[in-house]
Amino acid sequence: NIALNMAKNGEFVIIYTLEMSETVYAMRLDAHNNDTDINNLDKNVDVIREGANKLKFESGGEILIKEFPSGAASARHLKEHSKKAITQTGKQPGGLFVDYLGLMRPSVKTGDGLYERFGQVATDIRGLSYEFNCPIFSVNQINRQGYGDNQPGIGNIADSMGVANIADYIGI
Repeated sequence: NIALNMAKNGEFVIIYTLEMSETVYAMRLDAHNNDTDINNLDKNVDVIREGANKLKFESGGEILIKEFPSGAASARHLKEHSKKAITQTGKQPGGLFVDYLGLMRPSVKTGDGLYERFGQVATDIRGLSYEFNCPIFSVNQINRQGYGDNQPGIGNIADSMGVANIADYIGI
């Protein structure tokens, strides 16, 4: 997990989730951080607490998770929340993570097409990287043609090639 590794290296990381709760996201990170099965977290509370303390106090890193309802958040919401988090923590984020772009809405009215809608969301999010001087990470789904493909490519990005046209880096 890139976010967890950044935090282990002393970075302040903000994760925005639009598809699962903050609690479930935190459980996934705790399980990964402590090499524990997510279904056994309740049996390893002391280990989980120790891992969290080590992350915060030894590395100085921190992860903040914020949940937004699917389709309700735009880049403006993320910008407002990020500014508030910076003020409260006194830390500049080393990275922002958005799970995921396809569940966001554009900050401005766009045409009816998916290309315009998702291209605008990607443009809005890309602007945040300049605003906060940090990388923005997000994922996107693969379209139906890419499901059975062992080596999906840029043409298999779901929803809109507008996202691919805006992104600085795409890992598949």
